[in-house]
Amino acid sequence: MTFRINSRADQFLLAADRLQAHAQKTQSEISSGIRVSAASDAPADVGTILGLQNRLARSVQSRSNITRYQAEVDASELALTKAVELLDKAKVLATTAGSDLPTVKRSTLAGQVEELLQQMVALAGTNSDGRFVFSGANDQRAPYTTDLQQPNGTLRQAVIFPARQVETVDGITLPQPLTADAVFDATDAQGATAPSNVFAALNRLRLALVHDNVGEVRAASDNLTAGAAHLNEKLAYYGNLQNRLEDASNLAAKFELNWQQTLSELRDTDIAAAAVDLTQTRTHLDATYGAQAQRPAVSLFDYLK
Repeated sequence: MTFRINSRADQFLLAADRLQAHAQKTQSEISSGIRVSAASDAPADVGTILGLQNRLARSVQSRSNITRYQAEVDASELALTKAVELLDKAKVLATTAGSDLPTVKRSTLAGQVEELLQQMVALAGTNSDGRFVFSGANDQRAPYTTDLQQPNGTLRQAVIFPARQVETVDGITLPQPLTADAVFDATDAQGATAPSNVFAALNRLRLALVHDNVGEVRAASDNLTAGAAHLNEKLAYYGNLQNRLEDASNLAAKFELNWQQTLSELRDTDIAAAAVDLTQTRTHLDATYGAQAQRPAVSLFDYLK
């Protein structure tokens, strides 16, 4: 049989180690601000904590996507506002050119309309943070370029795929942004140029002025009116989309605040309580060392008496 020479010394060491470990852990919690850093710290709360962290990560990513999408939508809305202004200028030119006044120089007006067409193509290529907002998923290339040899005065530079979709924090898919072909280069169900086709209306007016054809000028003016109505309809779409994005961003921020508060209650350190605990632990540790120091020394000879 084996006997311990001093079991009290073992008990002292064990107690001192426990108090020292507790003090170190408490100090670490105060320094980091995190009370639960391992599953063993709060086994019952670990699942909830991990779930909240995942929700927060998804929400932060969702809000980041929404913020970027919102910038693109704002850029699109501004471009469409300018596009309507360009058509208004074209209509003024068409009205002037459609008059019977002998002083009207339609060839000169044709050059002005050509400039308006070029500006419209540039608006179709609006860029936001490195993305062409009307190019759909193929957003690294402007969708159109000016080409006066084409029927609409423009040439599509790349295939336009549907735009990426963005989800809200609660999993709802937001409406997609519009693409350049739907906004500026409208076609009917059979794929033919629609009366509201903005590019076609401007180029029709340009050609009518080049050929000094008053009848065609007046017909092109009707197309410009249809194109303006079409653009205003798309403007309303973007206005509603802006409201949806603002609501989605506010909802995500609200969810994040609630989740962060709950996560903080479960995981974060109560600094005041931890400071009191640390002080008490150190006091107990000092008392333990003091009590041990007051104990009389015992040698092997004392056990042999």
